Amino acid sequence: MDILSCKKAKTLGFKSYFTGKPCLNGHISKRSVINRTCVECSANKLQGYRLDNRESLLARKRVAAKIYCKKNPEKVRATAIKSGAKNRMARNAEKAAWARKNKPKVMALTRKRQASKLLRTPKWLGSEECWLIEQAYELAALRTKMFGFAWHVDHVIPLQGKKVSGLHIPQNLQVIPGIDNIRKRNNYVVA
Repeated sequence: MDILSCKKAKTLGFKSYFTGKPCLNGHISKRSVINRTCVECSANKLQGYRLDNRESLLARKRVAAKIYCKKNPEKVRATAIKSGAKNRMARNAEKAAWARKNKPKVMALTRKRQASKLLRTPKWLGSEECWLIEQAYELAALRTKMFGFAWHVDHVIPLQGKKVSGLHIPQNLQVIPGIDNIRKRNNYVVA
C-alpha cells in the first residue's frame, strides 16, 4: 500500500488512506478519511457491538423483513421461486438425509397421515366411489410418467385443515402438479 496523508486522500476523493504507522491499538492498517480512525479498530468495535446486541438486532431484522414482505409480495415470491429452483437438489438431499436419520419420526408422520385419511373416509362410501379414488391415484401416476414431473392427488378441502376439514371422497379430490400441491400445503383455497 502506498503511504498517503489524510489531506491528499481527501482531495483525491478516497474514503481511506494509509500512513504506515500503528494506531493506538497497534494495528498497521488503513484509516478512515471521515474520522481518521483505524479501519480494523472500527471493524472490531462493530463486531463487538453485534455480538453484545445480537438478540435486539435479530428482532429488528425480523420486523423489517416482515414489512418488506408485505410491501413487495411479488418480489419475495419471485426470489423464493428462483432460489428454490437453484437449491432444490441440495435441499432434497438434506431432506433425504434427515429422513434416513429420523426413521421413527418419518414413520410416525406417515402413520398419522394414513390414520387421518382412514378417519376421514366415510363408511357409506360405495365401491364406485372407491374405484374413482383409485382412478385419481392412477391418473396422477400416469401424468407423472407422461410429463416427467410429479403430479399429486390433492384434497380440495384438506383432511387436517385448521379451519375446515374435508372428507376422503372422490368429489374432494383433484389431480394437480406436485409443486402446486406443496405450495398449497394444508390450506383451503377459495376460488
